[in-house]
Amino acid sequence: MDNVKPEKKTPMVFYGEYSLRHWIRLILNGNIQLPEYQRKFVWRESDAFDLLNSICNHQFVPPITIGAYQKEGKVINYIIDGQQRLTSILLAYIGIFPKNIKIDSRKTKNQENIEIQTESDEEYQKWTFKELTKLGNTKEAILQAISGGDEKLRYIRLRDNFPVMDDDFLGKRYVGFSYIVYHNENISEENNFFSTLFRNINIHGKPLHPVESRRALYFLDQDLETWFEPEFCKGILYTASERSGRYYFDFTRALALLSQFVKCGEDIEEVAKGYLNKIELYYECYIRSVCNRNQSGDFQYLPKIYDSEGRQGVISKLVDNYNKLKLPKEFQSIIDLDLYVFGLMYFTIFKESELKNIDEPDKLKNKINGWIEKLKREPGYGKSSGRITRVRQRIILSIELYRTVFVDKK
Repeated sequence: MDNVKPEKKTPMVFYGEYSLRHWIRLILNGNIQLPEYQRKFVWRESDAFDLLNSICNHQFVPPITIGAYQKEGKVINYIIDGQQRLTSILLAYIGIFPKNIKIDSRKTKNQENIEIQTESDEEYQKWTFKELTKLGNTKEAILQAISGGDEKLRYIRLRDNFPVMDDDFLGKRYVGFSYIVYHNENISEENNFFSTLFRNINIHGKPLHPVESRRALYFLDQDLETWFEPEFCKGILYTASERSGRYYFDFTRALALLSQFVKCGEDIEEVAKGYLNKIELYYECYIRSVCNRNQSGDFQYLPKIYDSEGRQGVISKLVDNYNKLKLPKEFQSIIDLDLYVFGLMYFTIFKESELKNIDEPDKLKNKINGWIEKLKREPGYGKSSGRITRVRQRIILSIELYRTVFVDKK
């Protein structure tokens, strides 16, 4: 028996679900808390809307992970995974949203030692729901505390299209949880367990390929898959780099960028603003907005696409214009592809403009190719072609190039 090793303590995991009312009560009363290593709240109002809309429609929402953590002789229930979801639920209940306050703006130098303005990684205030719970443990107390002074300046009122958070909604909508208990006499070992758990969930998890991740969202409305990935796009290829090979035309990417451009009054600086290092999340936000038929979100609402014939008509018109202009099907880079497709999609899909009589389509292609060469000659442009400032530039340039071949629809 001397050689028998003591049994290793294993965590216990409990599963269940709580109503939204109970989740809110747990947060406001401090029964569940954020550990110090949790990041700030990073969701946008449109993200919160998509979550609440999913809950409203009884769609699946990933469960919250709570860890029972020992600290100074007490058990603290820490939110291991689900901060963004729970914070959004709390904000929707109170009816407010923190302002995205830009707190840092930097200048840096590119490879050619030219000073340029860049978007900062620290673009938004470091805010979590702790800022609200320290003001009070009821909706009324929090609203009273932020009704004046500096606190008032930090928040905006939620848009009216959010689901109404009345007693019926709060009591009959549920979000699941997994509750992990690992009480160990060795506090250091317990600390290591929860630290590792947090990293495994938030850092070490192997992410889906971006397209795989998007396809999982198509189940929100499977009929729209032909909108996000039309068949003709698979015949339009571009070379990303010598190492990565060729890819087919990412229709959803172009749709998202142009859709927001039109919705925000064609203010190009608003396109993908705040998504510097999470551009794939931006495209997913577009997909959710379309699937949820969000008419007041960040993206232009296109009612035609929700009818199969209307959707096919839009795609057919785009393909028809593509062929009439005798545009190429293979491109040397994303720069080439962007200048060829942005303007065409803008006028065909969003402006519903008609082509003028095109006797010599080569004239348009010569102009586009001239700009492609000009951009590629700019120092460092090729290496930074994916930067959102470069993409915005190509959107505007492509639209201007196509303006001469489309009839303005008054």
